[in-house]
Amino acid sequence: MDRRLGLAAALLGDPHTLVLDEPAAGLSPRETSWLHGLLRGYADQGGAVLVTSSSPGEAARLGDQVVTIHRGRLVADQEATVFARARLRPKVAVQSPSAARLAHVIAAESESADPSPDAPPVEVVHDGGSMLSVYGRSCAAVGETAHRHGILVHRLAEETDPAPLPPLQRADGRRPADADPESDAADDQQAQGPLARIQPPLPAPAPVWPLRYELRRAVGVRTGWIVVASSLLLSLVASVLLARAGAPVLSLLAGWPAPLPLPPAALGAGVLGALAFGQEFRYPALAPDVGSVPRRLALLGGKLVVTAAAALLLAFSSVALGAGAVRLLFGGAVTVFPAAWGTALVGWAALTLGCAWAGLLAAGLFRSTVLGLMAVLIVPALVVPVVSAALARPAARSLAGLPERLRSTALLQWPAGVDEGLSTALRVISQPVGWALVLSLTGLLAAYVLTLLRGRPR
Repeated sequence: MDRRLGLAAALLGDPHTLVLDEPAAGLSPRETSWLHGLLRGYADQGGAVLVTSSSPGEAARLGDQVVTIHRGRLVADQEATVFARARLRPKVAVQSPSAARLAHVIAAESESADPSPDAPPVEVVHDGGSMLSVYGRSCAAVGETAHRHGILVHRLAEETDPAPLPPLQRADGRRPADADPESDAADDQQAQGPLARIQPPLPAPAPVWPLRYELRRAVGVRTGWIVVASSLLLSLVASVLLARAGAPVLSLLAGWPAPLPLPPAALGAGVLGALAFGQEFRYPALAPDVGSVPRRLALLGGKLVVTAAAALLLAFSSVALGAGAVRLLFGGAVTVFPAAWGTALVGWAALTLGCAWAGLLAAGLFRSTVLGLMAVLIVPALVVPVVSAALARPAARSLAGLPERLRSTALLQWPAGVDEGLSTALRVISQPVGWALVLSLTGLLAAYVLTLLRGRPR
């Protein structure tokens, strides 16, 4: 189970390559078979796996390409089939109470038989006690010989023995000048550890890779769905109670009771943003201060896109549910949408999106989900009062007419309908909450990018 947990942690970030050092050491045959199946399945999906093994048989059975390293030098880089022919010597393991007699009979039959140019030479090795190793004969041939001479056999199995390593050679095929023949001969008697490489390698990640990863994470984690359901339920209840009490239309639209610093839907979006990083900072593949800069930025971009989609969906779903419930319960006596409903919906969507991104950036910056949620609550509790006090002073000049002035320049030309949208966005940002969110998001994003630059590998 510890091995499974380690593999799960390694696979969490969907890595390009797995590097495993003796992963099957100490495992039972059944567990080893499961591990081999997992690695083979990962390779079939496009990943690359590099495995060290002290067993040449395991390397030939698992890998597509086998690299043999001996005394710090590359000895061979072969396909698994070529490696098996060069390094694995098939044999028949025999256990018999009459081992000496069986060895004599097999040797005598091999000497009397007509030699075949393609057949390997027959060799019988007495391994001690009742064990024999027969090379150059099949299991069936050894069993038939024992049956013809009435010799009892307790065990008969085909196995493979690792052959000794070839002499060390350089890339040009010549033996290194500093190689010691006596040392090589001694080292050849020890078990060698080949490297099994499972192909094909995974291609470079496309821009959609972090987006796909984040989408799967957001949809596959149950906590996000619980947060969305709770936010919609609280927003629905708040809208009904506010409609019954005759609250203003804007409060009714957002389901925002006055005592709350944020409406339930915006607070839920902030929680979703804070959960986007979750516990991922614990794993090196996803930590904000480990790894290559392009990957971190791409992962952050995927989280921003998915979190924005979730926040906007939550915002408009809460409005639709609240409006439907109020119309159903109170009929046309209650006005749900104000006259400038476009500006109201844009402001509501911007508030929800800003809360989600504030939670996301704060959680990624401080590597804590709790601190990410605290950053969302700090915006209305601390930043908004400061911005309100700054904006309370009368302005000598106004930004009115800015879209028309921008459109009249030679460099910025857009359709006339964009002017209304830009004016709406400026009216939303000019509010204290809008300024507070813009300042908070700018500061968090700048701090996050600063941590990336400070952690850039040299």
